[in-house]
Amino acid sequence: MRIDMMEFLPVTLQRKEAFTIARGSSKISEVVFLAVHSGKRVGHGCAAPTEVTRENVHSVLNTLQTFTRTLPGAEFEKPYQLQERLDKVAQNQPSARAAVEMALFDLAAQAA
Repeated sequence: MRIDMMEFLPVTLQRKEAFTIARGSSKISEVVFLAVHSGKRVGHGCAAPTEVTRENVHSVLNTLQTFTRTLPGAEFEKPYQLQERLDKVAQNQPSARAAVEMALFDLAAQAA
C-alpha cells in the first residue's frame, strides 16, 4: 500500500453531561479526525488531545500538518513499517501519532 493523501478536521463535540475528574470538568471534547487515502481505500483515525498527554488541538494539527507533507508516497505492507517515521515527527504527540496508526491499521484491515 502507499499513502496518497492525508486529510484532517478538528471538531468540538458537545457532551451530554460534563466529564469530571479531580482536576476539573469539561462540557466539550476537542478531537481531530483523520483520513488517510491509499488508492480507492480510506483509513480513518482520531486524535483526542488532553492535558494528560500534554497536547492540545493546535499541537495535534501542527503534527498532522507535518505528516501530510512527509508521509504521502510512503509505501508499507504492515502499519508498523512506518514506526520510525512516526517517531521522528510525533515523539511528544501521542494522540496525533495514534490517529495516524489507527488510520494505517484501518487501511491494512480493509486490504486484508
